[in-house]
Amino acid sequence: MLTRILVPTLILGCAVGAFGQSPTLAQRVATQQSDVSLNVNVDGPMPTVTGILTETDVLVRGIIGKVTGHLSSDGRDVFTTYELLSPKVVFSSRSPRIEGAAGAETLTFVQHGGTARINGWNASVLYDDMATLSPDMEVVAFLRDAGGQYRASGGGAAIFQVRNNVIVPLVRRSGEHKAFAGADVDTFMSDMVGRKRLLQAK
Repeated sequence: MLTRILVPTLILGCAVGAFGQSPTLAQRVATQQSDVSLNVNVDGPMPTVTGILTETDVLVRGIIGKVTGHLSSDGRDVFTTYELLSPKVVFSSRSPRIEGAAGAETLTFVQHGGTARINGWNASVLYDDMATLSPDMEVVAFLRDAGGQYRASGGGAAIFQVRNNVIVPLVRRSGEHKAFAGADVDTFMSDMVGRKRLLQAK
């Protein structure tokens, strides 16, 4: 039986350019001839709620649909695109007309990390400050518009699972996001919209 190869964990102060001159994921797969996985521990505090809200262009609730992992341009990292089904946008700084409209349009967003297929093998890069998401999971996501492509406003701390109508933080690292565990989802979203509008008014 083939076993998954775990590449030693990295501790990074900044994710950008994190892998420098390290082998590409394709090179790792070719060398190991098996799945490879790289765990990345990002140093530093998690984003604050105010920081997340400041960056947020869209606050949306929906169901995770198709999940597609793809390699970064240098082949050393992975990004994942998530389709958000039946999105209900409760706040949009760019298109207020879509607020409150369930299924008004299909949204997609991109998150750092994930799994991409290379020559029949899985190459995974897993960040400890990113949320683990899977199809059929209901989520609330704070998204920012990054040049026409949505990204989570504060990494994994900006994405919460909805389970039995309550909020479940998806990142285990400590931070302000953990304080919302168990909150009623509608109350949580109303509170966040109120806070965002106060920030806009300043």
